[in-house]
Amino acid sequence: MSGATGTLSVVGFGNPLLGDDGVGLRVIEELGRLARHDPRLLPPDTRLVAAGPPSLDLLEIMDDARALLLLDAVDRGGRPGSVEVVRGHAVEGVVGRGDIGELLVAARLMGWFPDAISLVGIQVGLVGVGAGLSAPLEAALPAALDVTRRELCGLAARIRGARPQVGPSPLLAEGVCA
Repeated sequence: MSGATGTLSVVGFGNPLLGDDGVGLRVIEELGRLARHDPRLLPPDTRLVAAGPPSLDLLEIMDDARALLLLDAVDRGGRPGSVEVVRGHAVEGVVGRGDIGELLVAARLMGWFPDAISLVGIQVGLVGVGAGLSAPLEAALPAALDVTRRELCGLAARIRGARPQVGPSPLLAEGVCA
């Protein structure tokens, strides 16, 4: 599908048993918690998916997505907890040849790669066996949520053909996509 109909899908990746690798899941969980308190924080028809490690089941989500926002830990040599946004085909270069990269290649081959796609990448600090995020990543969660919500509102505007606008911080009840 990957067109004018379908959902605006936000997919959080990671393994919470591998320290900072679980940050994508934490961001999606927090976003869901905030949206339960105020559904206006997300654009209409937004689907939140806590995917954990990537799997072929995600191809169905991509097929149904008119826009796709990926949340994941990245290791780009930056400061732990720093947040970056990558858009369009550049996402494939960041996720590389790992599981997410292979899913994106499969989606492209099947014609399910959405035109509107972004990655919110959070720089990892500690990845290894152990539950929970490191202190720098815990401290970065508010910024990651803010960037995620702004990017989500930007994707929603893009698929509507409008100029992206966002209200105040998503941590405030009055923050809504305009």
